[in-house]
Amino acid sequence: MAKGETVDQPYTKHFDTLVALVTHLSSIDGESRTVTGMAESLGLEPEEVRSVVTKFPAFFRQSRPEGEKYYTVHLRYARRHDKDNKSVRTQPLSPQELTTLLDLISKMVAQEYETSRLQLDMRERNRHLFWTSLITMFAAITAAVVAIVK
Repeated sequence: MAKGETVDQPYTKHFDTLVALVTHLSSIDGESRTVTGMAESLGLEPEEVRSVVTKFPAFFRQSRPEGEKYYTVHLRYARRHDKDNKSVRTQPLSPQELTTLLDLISKMVAQEYETSRLQLDMRERNRHLFWTSLITMFAAITAAVVAIVK
């Protein structure tokens, strides 16, 4: 990792929007929404909504390859067909299911924080190791020069 380079933290960066979208799509009566519809309902910028639903495919399922795309959370989409493969209307997620999704997001934020902290710690240790090696090398060269001069 180059000096000054930071760890990519998409969950941390988009936490508020991600939580809002997961909660919204898990709780609405409709099964899926467009980016425009979600942005209007939640008071968010459409670009931010589009960015989040495309950056987190593990949470959001995109439909319609042509035209304006609709999005839903995967768990609701998985329930659109019954055991006989007939289409059924899905209900909003239960509070326990929504809590599980939100806990996952929170754990991902915590993991990003820990990764960032460990990388900063590793940089600091590498810096100390560099200076220790440099001082040791300088001392060895000085000792060799003194031994040659004597």
